[in-house]
Amino acid sequence: MTATLPVSVESEIFYPSADGQPVAESYDHLYALLTTLEVLQQYLANRQVTVLGNQFL
Repeated sequence: MTATLPVSVESEIFYPSADGQPVAESYDHLYALLTTLEVLQQYLANRQVTVLGNQFL
């Protein structure tokens, strides 16, 4: 048996998109970032483009 609760607008979870603090970075995040950058660099190797990542200032 499964019970569900009604979800109202007031009870929805709010996830802020920015609070002025740096986002925590784990080794998994770093690996995903470096892998994505490497794939993009290889894909765009013969084009005049710049590939950057993690540009939080």
